[in-house]
Amino acid sequence: MIGPEFEYQKQKDLAVLDLLRRHSDVSKPHRIEHHFLTDSRTGGAELLEWARLHGFQVSPLQEAESQGRLYYYFDLVKSSIPTIENIAPDTGLMLRLAAEFECTYDGWGCEAVPGETG
Repeated sequence: MIGPEFEYQKQKDLAVLDLLRRHSDVSKPHRIEHHFLTDSRTGGAELLEWARLHGFQVSPLQEAESQGRLYYYFDLVKSSIPTIENIAPDTGLMLRLAAEFECTYDGWGCEAVPGETG
């Protein structure tokens, strides 16, 4: 069940948002990158296609190896104002998509957006 995973992810989201507030103007939209890993090129490609059809920007499906194990990684990208009210539903969706397409959701990140200088 996704319930405990969602609550764990929400705590991680709150920690990232707290750090982001210290270094970025969180009243402005940010390019949120949701990170995924998978052992299946097919699962990754299918999730990327789903994301394209549903309005996400997507990164290329990249191949890598770690300790002799081949895996794939990619990002789904969405611009939004980084608040828990915006991020929590998105990360809930990412957890559901990861389960459906046999991928692992590895959290999200974004670059800091500078505030007004003056």
